[in-house]
Amino acid sequence: MDPLYLHTKSKTREIPGLFGLEYNQGNWQAGHVCPKDHPDQFLLVTLNKQGQQESHKYHDYFIDDRTFHWQSQRSTKPSSKRGMGVINHRENGSRIHLFVRKNKLVGGKAAPYTYLGTADYQSHSGSEPMDVVFSLENPISKEVAAELEIQGAGS
Repeated sequence: MDPLYLHTKSKTREIPGLFGLEYNQGNWQAGHVCPKDHPDQFLLVTLNKQGQQESHKYHDYFIDDRTFHWQSQRSTKPSSKRGMGVINHRENGSRIHLFVRKNKLVGGKAAPYTYLGTADYQSHSGSEPMDVVFSLENPISKEVAAELEIQGAGS
């Protein structure tokens, strides 16, 4: 994806087109999207879990302006296809694209995601779900940090 898209907002159904992919609601409603016949992976994260089912309250947060903690779906193990796909993404020629939004809804409608660029796997712990730490290729700007209400982030 062109770096010009960094920090731009997109609705869920617009994201696949940015990468030459087709939108499929079943795939793109999941928080971790691994399209068939495409090497890259996509993380679509909502930071504020208020009002979500307990089983969907993943622990996703920013450690600082370049480091993000992500929690996988509850069925993901380090030894599973998805777990290995995250851990070995660089070796497999896969980039992980991070899209984040503060809330699921704004004014009663689905909120857009902000594209934060690519994220590189650093470490993981646990299983079912996995806790994964990523480093961001590009630091979060002060404006985006303020908009997403990320404490201690923003360069």
